[in-house]
Amino acid sequence: PSIIVNEKLKAEKPSQPSGFSAIYKTLYHNVKQLSESDAKNEKAVILIAYSTDNSSLLYDRNDIIELSKKHSIPVYIIGIGNGVDSYSFNYLCENTGGKFYFLNDEEIDRVRNILGEISFSMKNYYTVDFPISLNILKNCDKMKTKLSFNSSLGRISDSIVINFKGEKEFFRYQAIASFNHREVDVDKSFNENLIELAQVLKDNPKARIELIGNSSIEGNETICNDLAVNRARNVRKALISLGTNPAQINVRNDGSNNPIYYFQESEKLQYFNRRVELRWLNPDLLPFEIIAGWAVSETEALKQVEEWENNGYRSYYERYLQNNIPAYRVKIWGYPTYEEAQKIANNLKKTFKQDFVVQ
Repeated sequence: PSIIVNEKLKAEKPSQPSGFSAIYKTLYHNVKQLSESDAKNEKAVILIAYSTDNSSLLYDRNDIIELSKKHSIPVYIIGIGNGVDSYSFNYLCENTGGKFYFLNDEEIDRVRNILGEISFSMKNYYTVDFPISLNILKNCDKMKTKLSFNSSLGRISDSIVINFKGEKEFFRYQAIASFNHREVDVDKSFNENLIELAQVLKDNPKARIELIGNSSIEGNETICNDLAVNRARNVRKALISLGTNPAQINVRNDGSNNPIYYFQESEKLQYFNRRVELRWLNPDLLPFEIIAGWAVSETEALKQVEEWENNGYRSYYERYLQNNIPAYRVKIWGYPTYEEAQKIANNLKKTFKQDFVVQ
């Protein structure tokens, strides 16, 4: 949930979650809403989060940073539990003038104290000006600063990283819709996501996306693959019915091989695994990858990654399921177009006498 706050920390009742965490989208609209209010006191947005973002689709942290800086509205995030992406949230807060707080699940009672600290800091704070030369701006992406001084209460110190250039954010996945067991029709509750995405694609006719269908374990491999691809195809049909050019949308499926939750005991966890993901095929994001190998252990996967990197390739591994057994997929990444990735894959095939698949 999100909380819009003023000096007295009055909270608006957050909207009910739809099953995914559209955190960046929520923050963006809250900052915008607060910037348009006529409140004369200091303004801030506080987010209490139990997970990272996985369905904002059109927004990333740089969008929020730009808007927050423009209106001088800091963002504070209280992240609770291991599902929170501490690095991304800390980066966002630091660059808006706010602060990120991480709490373990059993520390939730500290939220009240943190809200009090935020309220106090909005009334009592210091400002420091750093002289920065053009040479630093040209040659440095960031600057780490540390300030220390002595007071009657003892030594006080603080540090912050000043970013001169925005870091790109790479999402593990962005979910458009989820599905019930063995269902492939898109529920009406996801219409808002589809309408927003279709409008962006219509406004940007050169943009391309890939829809990736997923399933929980709903039968054998063939059944899971069929369900996954039909879910992705139905999302594509919905976007086309809203005016999107069909040429802008690619479709593929991961079947039940790439669950969010590997232990699928409950229907809730299975529901989140039965999803269609969005991937932007923006050349600047270097979206295309080559599947370069498979491994049965993390140690073996890491060894393959190191071998590819020693040969001059950018590589990583990801965990997935193969016949419901955890395994590892080694990938070479960093290609702006499918054609460029396929050219490299063909050359690798000639050298190593094995297949290399482009995704």
